[in-house]
Amino acid sequence: KCKIGSLKILQPLTTSSKYNRNAIINLGGVQLLVDLVTTGSQEVQGLAAATLANIAMASRARNILRRCGGIRKMVNLLNYQDKSWRKQKSQEQKNLDLEVARSAALALWSCSTSMRNRTSIFKAGSVPLLARLIRLEREDVLIPVVGLVQECAIETRYRTAFKNENMIEPIVQNLKTENQELQIYCANAIFKCAEDEDTRKVVHKYGGLETLVKLLSSHQNKKLLAAVTGAIWKCSVSVENTKRFLELDIVEALLRFLQDEHEEQPEQVQVHIVGALSELAKVQKGRLEILACKGCKTLVDLSTDPNEELVEQVGRAIAACSQDVECRGQFNRRDGLRLLWSLLKSNNPKVIASASWGIHGLMEDTPEAWENARSFVGGLELIVNMLESDDIEVLTSVCAAIGNVANEGENIGVITDYGVVKHLAKLTVLNDIALRRHLAKAIARCCKWGHNARDFTREGAVEAMVEYLSTDDTILKRSAVRALHQLARYPESCIKMHSSGVVKPLMEMVGSEDEALQEAAAGCLLNIRKLAMANEKAR
Repeated sequence: KCKIGSLKILQPLTTSSKYNRNAIINLGGVQLLVDLVTTGSQEVQGLAAATLANIAMASRARNILRRCGGIRKMVNLLNYQDKSWRKQKSQEQKNLDLEVARSAALALWSCSTSMRNRTSIFKAGSVPLLARLIRLEREDVLIPVVGLVQECAIETRYRTAFKNENMIEPIVQNLKTENQELQIYCANAIFKCAEDEDTRKVVHKYGGLETLVKLLSSHQNKKLLAAVTGAIWKCSVSVENTKRFLELDIVEALLRFLQDEHEEQPEQVQVHIVGALSELAKVQKGRLEILACKGCKTLVDLSTDPNEELVEQVGRAIAACSQDVECRGQFNRRDGLRLLWSLLKSNNPKVIASASWGIHGLMEDTPEAWENARSFVGGLELIVNMLESDDIEVLTSVCAAIGNVANEGENIGVITDYGVVKHLAKLTVLNDIALRRHLAKAIARCCKWGHNARDFTREGAVEAMVEYLSTDDTILKRSAVRALHQLARYPESCIKMHSSGVVKPLMEMVGSEDEALQEAAAGCLLNIRKLAMANEKAR
């Protein structure tokens, strides 16, 4: 009784007071509470675990808990059915068992902010026990359980384990509760777990998409809105989910939050909404709805925001929307290209990459944009210098942008002066399919200026493009053959191609069902043949 009384006093004293928590830690209270968790009566165990949950808000307490084996002991308390769950137990005893499990989940939740502690929680076998608890219909138990789940879901191993234990379905079902705190944790869990395609399918299957859209109406609760918009963003990565969201008129609902002049949304909400728009814009219907709802103007306005996480998503959204000619025109008329170009000065590789993808999109089949690129002071030099980056995503996106910059002859002349040939040639050794696709395309277009075909040949580009032909990737093959076609303008290139045995694979590609591949292969063979005939005549 003394222990119970003491714990009932300590629990509220440690709820919000850092001073009291530190005092208990200094007095060795953490070890004593861990001992009570394992040796005390059920009521003592529950109160001790609940008190530990409060004290574990301090990092020092979390470290002590891990070192003294407290985390494993707490995980064991989650296994409430292991405690002689017999029919003769009274309802009061059963409730007490669940209260112990609830308190243990609370304590583990407090500990889970640390990566080392999450490792200990995982190794202690927590996931199967959480899978059992998450199917209960008691909100007081579900809140700490789902809270712990969404905290741990930041790690891939947990997400995989949650999927294998079929925990996504109950999380989706619990979204439909009236308890907003539980809704927040469920939506956050979906936000983090929906990185996985199978998880996104489960959310769709059990009606989670419809529930998420309905929850957008709870805009007064900003934490819930951030969690819901995050879940919508990640779920919309799947095309099937995107189509369903569009049937539910989600674009207008999301843009309304960004366009409300009377209430500015928290930055996290804005990031999630723009991220969702970038996924929704990957289908034509989504792009048209963004256009109809004046979303192009909204995205351009947001591109000047100081929040790097937000402008990263803006760049990706603009890149996705720019697949539509009308959207592309809207962005260019609103000075979107210049604003994206200015983001290349950022120190954040993710911002540079997203801006480069946006530039690539806005310059696609747009001669006015090709000309405008030269009007940006230092702009072309800046984008060529980006080829010195160590970030693969930056290199890939910049190569894509340069591929479109080089659609215009004068642009090629300018970037050639800035050393684009050597920069591109150096990248040919990197083994990344996406990078190689855009790199080969950029080389092909840059070859059309002056002596660039010769210079690329001397830098080893021919051998690299021949190597690319051995890939199974059709897009890369097509880009490589186009590059070889342009490189073959220089006689020495043809000699290198012929000696490398490229004729046979090119002959096979002429018979391909891909017309673009056929044309490029035939053009390359034509140049090789012309050189051979010229040599014969010279003899």
